[in-house]
Amino acid sequence: MQELIKAFNAKRKANKGKWIQFNGEIGGQPVAIKSYGTWIQVATFKGMRDGGPMDCSVKAMNEWLTRFLS
Repeated sequence: MQELIKAFNAKRKANKGKWIQFNGEIGGQPVAIKSYGTWIQVATFKGMRDGGPMDCSVKAMNEWLTRFLS
C-alpha cells in the first residue's frame, strides 16, 4: 500500500494545479483515484467509493488514503 501511495504522490506533485487520474493495484485489486492537489475527489477500491477532505494537508490526505485502502 505504501508503494501505491508514494506513486500517487509522485504523480500529484508532477501535476500541480491539474486534475489527475491515478490507477494502481493492491493485492490484485484495482485502485482508482481522481484528485486535485490534496483533495481526493473520488477513490475506488474493493467496491468502495469515497472522497477525502478538501484543502487538507498532505499528511491528512495520506492518512485518509491509508485508512481507505486498509
